[in-house]
Amino acid sequence: MLRIPAVRPFSLNHSLGRGLAGILLLLLVLLFPQSLEAQESVDALTPAAAKASLHMRIMGGTSLAGSPVPIWLSLENYVDSIPPFSFVLSYDTSLMKLTGIDQSDGLLLNGVQSRITPVGAGHRIEFLEGKRIPYDGILCHLVFQTADPDTLTCGPLHPYDLQIDTSKYALRIDSSAQCLFPRNPNILCSISAPRGIHWSEAQQRYDPDSILVSMQVSNNGSREATGAMARLSYDTTAFTLVSPAQSLQPMTPDIVPVDGKATAEWILRAKPRAQRDTLDICAIATFANTQGSTCCTKMNVPAVGTVLLNCDLSVQDILIDTATGLPAPMPFIVTGTVYNPGSKTVYNAQAKLKRELYSILAFSGPDFPGNDTKLTQPSTIPPGGSATVQWEMRQRLERFDKSHTLSMEVLADTGWSESCTMQFTVPGAEMRLDPISITPGGTHTICQGDSIELDAGAGWQDYSWSNGSKSRYCTAKSAGIYTVIVGDSLGRIAFSDSVTIMHYPVFHPGVTVTGGFKFCPGDTVLLTANRDSTQYRWSTGDTTRSIIVTKGGNYNVYVRGPYGCWGRSAMYGIEEKNPPPVPPITRIGDTLRTVDALTWQWYLDGQPIPNGTGRSHFILFPGSYTVYITDTSGCGTMSLPFAVTVLGLDAVSPHTPQLNVYPDPSNGSFTVTLQSEGTQSVTLTLYNTLGKQVWQDTQLHFTNQLTRNVLLPAIPPGSYILTAQMEGMTLRRRVIVQ
Repeated sequence: MLRIPAVRPFSLNHSLGRGLAGILLLLLVLLFPQSLEAQESVDALTPAAAKASLHMRIMGGTSLAGSPVPIWLSLENYVDSIPPFSFVLSYDTSLMKLTGIDQSDGLLLNGVQSRITPVGAGHRIEFLEGKRIPYDGILCHLVFQTADPDTLTCGPLHPYDLQIDTSKYALRIDSSAQCLFPRNPNILCSISAPRGIHWSEAQQRYDPDSILVSMQVSNNGSREATGAMARLSYDTTAFTLVSPAQSLQPMTPDIVPVDGKATAEWILRAKPRAQRDTLDICAIATFANTQGSTCCTKMNVPAVGTVLLNCDLSVQDILIDTATGLPAPMPFIVTGTVYNPGSKTVYNAQAKLKRELYSILAFSGPDFPGNDTKLTQPSTIPPGGSATVQWEMRQRLERFDKSHTLSMEVLADTGWSESCTMQFTVPGAEMRLDPISITPGGTHTICQGDSIELDAGAGWQDYSWSNGSKSRYCTAKSAGIYTVIVGDSLGRIAFSDSVTIMHYPVFHPGVTVTGGFKFCPGDTVLLTANRDSTQYRWSTGDTTRSIIVTKGGNYNVYVRGPYGCWGRSAMYGIEEKNPPPVPPITRIGDTLRTVDALTWQWYLDGQPIPNGTGRSHFILFPGSYTVYITDTSGCGTMSLPFAVTVLGLDAVSPHTPQLNVYPDPSNGSFTVTLQSEGTQSVTLTLYNTLGKQVWQDTQLHFTNQLTRNVLLPAIPPGSYILTAQMEGMTLRRRVIVQ
């Protein structure tokens, strides 16, 4: 059996618990219990190999001291059934005591027989029956009765000696601390005293002579407030304390129970003064076990000989005008009347009009925005006389009747008045006007990207369109339903009918690319819009159906389609490929050579040479030679001209084979003789000056000498080249035909 000794509780300084730091500490306990709690994880002392875990948690927390506390025993992982089990829970019995187990409806161990037995500093908790359960959650509540410490106090909960009636599960119970938050009083106070006193000329004193000041405190906290004392603070040059003998006194009662009250009273007498003043009087309550509370009031004390004036207020009758449906008159006049009941003349009488806090009444006309204080007319009021003062006010339009309270106070050099108050009602008005129409109305179908301007009409102060626009006109681009709410200068509103905006179907024209997406310099690509239309607008600025592209870039086209809407094609990327470098020409004997390439075409004096399609070319005629090459990209480049002025036709030696023609010139019929040592095979070919083959005789075999008659009676007159190609050499001979 695993025994865990009890851990002593720990507490926090009382002043910390009662101040802001105490509140912060409480939040730490609530949010991060492991920082202040001795957290435990205890397993049943049984071999756990190959066993499923039955994981439970005793969930401590923070609760108000002196009250029953349910502590959760929860199942942390799902199992289909829980067998009988028990454990000992050790805790600080000076802070709490386990009084029972709550297994009411909704808890997983509802209906399971249980038992608690005192064991040392705690209890053994037993669940004597097993039960199938549908899910994980709260098993039961362990109900404790807590003590009533006066500081924030925490005590750990320690489960040990875990027993489970099965070999299927390994039982584990985690736990944490339980903290008790102290109960504290919460004091509110109020003070009562006359708002002012007046000078009685007949009695030559202030009236009232005895000024009653009372204080009341209430306790809406969770603990009674003890040692309640009250002290009155006032200007000793203006007042004399009549009773009690001292300003500080016990409150009645001096212990304020929860939801209870206590009071204290003082009687003051005002001292004669040469000028009027508004003086502060404050009552301060203190307590033995909580913070005190202070509340104050102001008292108007006039100068000796000051007359107490009377006043009243009146407002014009405000009714609904049947023609407009609006309250009238609006604005309206508030009239104040001041009376002098004394025996002295009052000079410079000023009246101040006060509204309620958050009042929707406003000063208007000459009194806008806040001319609340005015001289009375007349401002000098003789004994028995009166004077008036007027303000112009207005109320914004409201749908329902609105009641208002106005008050007026009067001050003068030798007089003053207490506040006079009146209440009146401004009737509600019909705030909704007849619906309006939007121009143009109905349903409209437009092209995407186009817009239509909607008009709510003139004469309104406020406009609020359904798309957020705040002006008379609304530019409608998106498809949808458009409405507007308008308002006049009086706050009345009118709703509009709706306008529906629809879009024609979107189309995207295709483009046919002729010549491929990649082209060589000097080539072109033809782009043609697939959709037949009368209007085209290419990204190049062209307006024809087809355009010829001569340089790389991105191209697209807009086409005017059905309903007059423009459709935009996709962007087509056309790439101009890089040509191969200009090929050089070199001459070795009577052979011209150039660089390696994919294809070659040789030219003589600007004309392509038939069969001149190799990397090298045998020179037949003098002239200007060029070669055009292409590479793997398919692009080609022409070389610079290469001039040939001398041929090696007459360069012979005694051992060089001899090629002869006779007669020369001829009429197209001539004899060819070829002398060469040994047995040879030869091909005779006749070319014109363009390099085109005119005649050929192949694979002629001879020994030492060949004679061949050539009959070409239809050959055109001109200069020709006869070649004899043998192994390792080629012989040439000029032939003239007349």
